[in-house]
Amino acid sequence: MGRRRVAVMLVFATVVGSGTFLGMPASAATVTQEDVDVAAAARNQAEAALAEAEARLARATTDRDRYTQSLARIAARQRQVADESVETAETVRDRVARIYMTAGASTVRVAVEDVTRFTTRIAYLGAIADTDQQAVVDLTFSAVDLAGLENDARRQLALHEDRVIDETASVVARTADADEARLRYSSTVEEWQRQEAARRAALEAEMRAQEAALQASVTTTTTVVGVTTPPPQTYDWSPQGGVEQWRALVTRVFGEWGLDQEKCGPAGCVGPQIENALVIMRCESSGIPFATAGPDNEWGVIGLYQHRLAYWSERVARARSRGFSSLPADATPWNPEHNVIVAALLVWESRETIIGNLSYGRPWSDGPQPWGHWDGSSRYCTSPPLVSP
Repeated sequence: MGRRRVAVMLVFATVVGSGTFLGMPASAATVTQEDVDVAAAARNQAEAALAEAEARLARATTDRDRYTQSLARIAARQRQVADESVETAETVRDRVARIYMTAGASTVRVAVEDVTRFTTRIAYLGAIADTDQQAVVDLTFSAVDLAGLENDARRQLALHEDRVIDETASVVARTADADEARLRYSSTVEEWQRQEAARRAALEAEMRAQEAALQASVTTTTTVVGVTTPPPQTYDWSPQGGVEQWRALVTRVFGEWGLDQEKCGPAGCVGPQIENALVIMRCESSGIPFATAGPDNEWGVIGLYQHRLAYWSERVARARSRGFSSLPADATPWNPEHNVIVAALLVWESRETIIGNLSYGRPWSDGPQPWGHWDGSSRYCTSPPLVSP
């Protein structure tokens, strides 16, 4: 079914309320939801790049600090080795001197003492000298190793200090990028909200104008492709009554078609459609029998269920042939009862078809749905939702 000019106000109000009305043509000054999403994605990307740069800087700083600590430990060990070397060298010199002095004194008595005793002392002197010399050599090698470690540590420290400098510069740059992206996102959101507020205001003004036009149309005669509204005839319509003012009419007409009861076939059932009828009416016309939409020709739609004029006469004939002889041949879609009868015909035909299809093993998804003729409304404009199936 087509959309009416008046009922479409409610659709606009619902869509704007959900923050998704963005169908306005884009221009250089227009901000859309897509623009907001792009700005948010850029902000998130910049913040992720900043976080990665900060992590690299933290790793480089940790490595630099580790080598700084290593150099401190090496320096402490070098001082210890140097002290040990001095101490060992002095000990060796003192011990050698004392042994040689003792050995020298022994040579005076060599003629009267046992030669073996002299030989033993000389051997002892040599052993002591060798041990002390090895200690000095070991300390010397330790100092050389420490010097090598120091050189390696200094080279690594220099490399990591360069890394820290580079990563610090990267963090500064990424921080600037993130700040700019955040500012751009904030500005985009503010502009989008401002434009949305302006669009809402424009829509509200349009709705007020349409409501005023509707009130005026109730007291005038309108011609659309040969279908004329009765002279000021309101069909007892109340502007404040909404769709509930037609519940009794819908219940009576749909009851005559058996649409107030569940109907079952061999492989499934279709439930009652009274509540669904009111849901669709609310979406199509808000219960306004004079609602129109589309062009002022046979492709325009009229009335409570927005029947298209191009199909109206043929549908009236079908309804009459199925027992509704009380429906006049010149029935008008402006008349609420006529409009509801033709709607009931279409729902009844769809229900009979779907039960037949279910009997042949076709799934529910193959349809047709009872309100398939109102495909747009039955899918997108039902609040509360339709009772399924």
